[in-house]
Amino acid sequence: MPFPLILLAPPVVTIGVAVAKLLYDENEKNKKRNASKNSGKKKPAQQKTVAILGPRGSGKSSLVQLLVNGRVPDVVRPTNFLETEHSTTRLGKHEVALTIHDVSGDPSSRKQWKSAAKAANLVVFAISAEAVLTDDGYETARSAANFYGGLDFKRRTVLVVSHADMAEPQTSETYEHLLNHVRVKTLFKLVGAKDLVAANLLKHADQSRAIITIRTALK
Repeated sequence: MPFPLILLAPPVVTIGVAVAKLLYDENEKNKKRNASKNSGKKKPAQQKTVAILGPRGSGKSSLVQLLVNGRVPDVVRPTNFLETEHSTTRLGKHEVALTIHDVSGDPSSRKQWKSAAKAANLVVFAISAEAVLTDDGYETARSAANFYGGLDFKRRTVLVVSHADMAEPQTSETYEHLLNHVRVKTLFKLVGAKDLVAANLLKHADQSRAIITIRTALK
């Protein structure tokens, strides 16, 4: 007597559907887990480049230390050639990786000024208060400003009047006088600056004011 024919297809189909559903559910769980992990990861830092330019003795190396370390050391080594520093800072909610080019203020380095400025998102152009208070200092600063302002491209520029401690007495009124001095206004126009700050870079309050001005211009 022949055995009855037993059809196995429906159970196989049922098992196949069940396995597919399990695989789908597991895949969805993995997606959610990965999304949760990725949401906790830090976003990559924005990349910004700053060029510090200006004649010799204008406080450029001090400004670099201020941007890199948040303070100016007691002894600052002057720059004799193009140097590059790196730092990470926060601008509002964003983390920013800074590349800072510090270029010698010697007139022989003007070609490096151009290449550093061209690669920069922001140029910090420093002049000493001596440029306001003495004729020789002004002529040196004006020559440097003429060169930078005459470049065939423009960058957002902050003009920093450093060594404001040369002006006596050291009061907010004295700083305002520096910023409103006709020579500073002339240099401001020559470099095409949009932001201006006076600072004694050895004074903590002035350091904070200078760095806030620069960070604001970077946004």
